[in-house]
Order: sequence, then C-alpha cells, then structure tokens
Amino acid sequence: MACTRPFMHNQPIMMISDDSILGFGVVRLLQALTAIFALSNIAAIVFGKTSADRTSRAIPWLQRSTSAQLAVISWLFWIFSARGTPLSLAVVLLATGMSISFIADLIMAGMIQVPNRLIGGIVAFGLVHALYITAYLGVWRLAGDIDRPMLLGSLLAWAILGFMLWGACVRNPNAPRTLSVGAALYTVLVASMVAVATAVAFSQHRFRLLAAGALLFLISDLLLGNHIFRKRNWPYVSEVVWLTYITGQCCILWAVLRGCEIG
Repeated sequence: MACTRPFMHNQPIMMISDDSILGFGVVRLLQALTAIFALSNIAAIVFGKTSADRTSRAIPWLQRSTSAQLAVISWLFWIFSARGTPLSLAVVLLATGMSISFIADLIMAGMIQVPNRLIGGIVAFGLVHALYITAYLGVWRLAGDIDRPMLLGSLLAWAILGFMLWGACVRNPNAPRTLSVGAALYTVLVASMVAVATAVAFSQHRFRLLAAGALLFLISDLLLGNHIFRKRNWPYVSEVVWLTYITGQCCILWAVLRGCEIG
C-alpha cells in the first residue's frame, strides 16, 4: 500500500512499495499508457493529410485524443498512488488542469462551440495555469520550505519577460482590443506558471523536468499567438504548436511522478 515518510530537503516526497500494484504495477501501467500517448501523436501525423495551406497535417480527433490520454494518466496516478497521501491535493489540481486542457483543446479546435473561440480558449487555459501554479506550490511545500525570495524574484522576472515576448511575438495593433488585452494577460499568466516551475526546479533539482515542460508550454502558446494574431502561416505550424504543447504537458505530468519517485 502507499506509504509516506518524513519530508526532507531534496528528498522524495513519498514512496510506493515495490511489492504492490501501487508500486511496480502502476509504474508499468503509466509507462504503457504514455507509450500509447506518444504513438498516437506520431500516428496522427503519419496517417494524416496535409491541408491545402500546408499549415497542418494531423488527424484532428486522434491528435486531440492524446490530451485526454494525459488527463486519464494523471487521474490514474491519483487513484492508485497519491490518494490518501499528502500529495493528493496537488495531484488532483494537476489532473483537473489536464482535464480542462482537453476541453480547452476542443474549444480551440472548434469541436466545442462557444461564442468566441479565442476568448473561450484563453479563459479555459488561464484556469489551467492557475491550477498548475497552485499544484506546483503544493508539491514544493511538501518537498521542503518554499524559498519566498526566489519565488518572488522568479515571478517578477518572468512576468516582465512574458510581457516582452507578447509584444515581440503576438501583439497586433489591428487586433480587437479585448482579444489583445486578453492575450497579453494570458501570456503573463503562462510566464508566471513558468516562473513557479523554474523556482521549484532550482530549489528541488529533481523537478527540472517540470521547468522544461512549463517552458515548452509557453513556447507553444507564443507560436500559436504568432500564428493567430500575426497570421504567420509557415508550413506545419499547427503541428509544431501542438507537439511543443503536448510534450510540455507530458513533461509536467511526469515531473511530478518522477519527482515523487513514482517513475
């Protein structure tokens, strides 16, 4: 059964016994599902058809299904490993964020109809980042004392950088003001998520994959914003946006699993 041990700086948050399905078995299950996730992303592109404008190729439903697969993996991690442990709330927040991400992906793809697709996507993904930030802080608190000066310094630096990146990559003076302001605030929020992940990684080195995943998420959003607001339709831009995003999501998920010595 799952068990916990005293928290020490840069030491595992929790351990899972190797002789139960909550240990070795669940690791193999999550690894197998992650392999299916990777193969699904590859198959979506390989068996897809290049669009007329050459901006995309993947099979839409298969590609979007991989976002749902990550949500399933995160909830299975909670059910089999984290539930009933001090890590439970953080994993629930992470799994909820992964689930809302799937809904946001469907909104952005037009598979779920809302009055304004971009505003709907910004709001949904904004909630995701708020959940991730809260989950990161929860994991950091369990792993050791939160270094507040490091956290505040990282937040300030990344917020400024995020605003600058929005101006350099996304801002379009001709875009509707509501969308432009929403995109700017959203970019700063994503940068803040990266800031917290970076601070956690610097404080607890085993969470370096978390910072990498968060950064990939930011890069994906900047590429998407550049594509939407500045109409940069270079070949297969949609696939680059998706692969950086979904790889970032996978890194975020496995950073928590690995950081807790589950993988």
